[in-house]
Amino acid sequence: MTSARNRSGNVSARGRERFATASTCQRHSHRVLAPLTQRADWDCGITCVENVFRYFCRPVPERSRLEELAGSRSTWTIDLVLLLHKTGFLNVAFWTTFAGINPTFKDWPFYRKAIESDAARVQSRFVLAQRLGIPVFSTLLPTMALIPAAYRAPHPDCGYKAPSLTVSKASVRPGSSPVWIVLVDRRHLRYSCSLPVRWSSKVLTWIREQLFHAFRSLDDSNFQGHYVLVLEYCPEIDAFLVMDPAEPRAGLHVERCVLDKARLAPGTDADIIRVMPEFSANLQAFGTFGACHEREESEHTLSSSRHSGRGPFS
Repeated sequence: MTSARNRSGNVSARGRERFATASTCQRHSHRVLAPLTQRADWDCGITCVENVFRYFCRPVPERSRLEELAGSRSTWTIDLVLLLHKTGFLNVAFWTTFAGINPTFKDWPFYRKAIESDAARVQSRFVLAQRLGIPVFSTLLPTMALIPAAYRAPHPDCGYKAPSLTVSKASVRPGSSPVWIVLVDRRHLRYSCSLPVRWSSKVLTWIREQLFHAFRSLDDSNFQGHYVLVLEYCPEIDAFLVMDPAEPRAGLHVERCVLDKARLAPGTDADIIRVMPEFSANLQAFGTFGACHEREESEHTLSSSRHSGRGPFS
C-alpha cells in the first residue's frame, strides 16, 4: 500500500487527498459501529456473525448460544454459513474454490490438526447445506463483485470495470446491500482509519501491527487464517469499510487491492459468505433445521471436544 507520507515525514498531497476522501466517505457511511471483538484465538468467525447482527440492528444472540449452535471451536466457513441460516438470516450464499477440506493443506502446520479431526464433520456440513437449499458455489468470486452495482458497469472482457465516482450516493440505499464474511490471510491486511484518533493511539497501533507482522513472518505455515466482515464500499478511495474482530477500532478501511491480496492468498480457498438483510425471527427460534442440526452435531461433539480448542481460523 502506498504510503501517505514522504521521506521528510510530511503528509504528501496525495496523502492529504486520501485522508480527506476517507473522512468524506465515513460521513456518508450507513453507520459507524465499534466492532465486537473476539474473546479467544479461535472465535473470529463467530464474532463476525455477532457483528452481522449488530450491523443490521438485530439483537445479538447470547455468545453461549452461538457457540452451542456452531457445535465446535474448530470453526470452518461452512460452519458460519449454517450458523447464519440457523439464527434467522434468510438469504445467505457461500463461494469457495474448493467445497470441502482442501487436501493441498493437509501438511501445513496451521491446518494439520484441524484437518485430521474435522474432515468428516466438515463434509457432512456441506451435505447439510445442500439439503437445506443454501447456495454454495464452487467458483471464485472476484473482489470487484463486492462493489454495489451502482458503482460499476458491465465490461465485455472481465464482466466488471473500474468503479464510477459519478454515481449519486442516494442511489445506493444504506442497509439494503449485503455484508460479506471474508476469509483472509491476516498478514496481508493493512487498514486506514477515517475517525479521529489520538496520536498516542496511532503510535501504539503502529507498534502493535509491526510486532504482529514480524512474529507472523516466523510462522512456518506462512498463513494466518482470519475472518473479517466487509460492510460498505467507499468509491472516493476505492476501499471497503470493515469490522475486524481483532481490531477494536471503528471506521477501518481496507483498500480494494489489499483486500484482494489478503482474500486470494494461498490457504483461503477464496472463501466468502454473502449475507443479505432479510431476516426471520421464526428461524431464530428452534425449528426443524435446529433439531436436524443439533442431532448431526451430537455425533461429532466428543471428537471436537478433544481438539486443542484453537480453531483453524483466528
